[in-house]
Amino acid sequence: MINTLGAILSELDKISDIDLRTGCLKFFKTYSDKFTTWPASIAFHHTGKGGLMEHTHEVIDLSLKIAGVLDTPVDHNHLIAAAFLHDFGKINDYKPDPEFKRDFVYVIPKGSEHSLFPVIFYPSITGKALPLEVSHAILSHMGGWSVTSVFPYSILDAVLHSADLISSRMG
Repeated sequence: MINTLGAILSELDKISDIDLRTGCLKFFKTYSDKFTTWPASIAFHHTGKGGLMEHTHEVIDLSLKIAGVLDTPVDHNHLIAAAFLHDFGKINDYKPDPEFKRDFVYVIPKGSEHSLFPVIFYPSITGKALPLEVSHAILSHMGGWSVTSVFPYSILDAVLHSADLISSRMG
């Protein structure tokens, strides 16, 4: 767990846009207790304690690898930030099971969408809006098959979507 967290923080340190790097770190500090212990899913992938952090690390790593082989430039500041923030809303999708039959249970409010959480709450926590490209990549990371119905449009969007999909099949 420590190595995974250290690797994520090391990637965030590579964001050269100081406002974006500082914002991501502030967002992390605000929700670090849940981010480091919550699952990424309770039924499909990265289901254990710390699964959200493990999945996020994989998505950052895969995103950078995919972007590295492309013949088209991808803004690495935006890519790392979007990969880092894309699933933060899952901290609101689950809660520890009060009956202890399993580790976590769903608490997803009707019409809720985990990709909306970082886009909506990042500005109130950091005092800065996310760059539009980062917001769009986060909102489209599920390929348009979500409540947001936002489809990947840019290379950044497609890289994040692909990395998320690959990681969700790995874990």
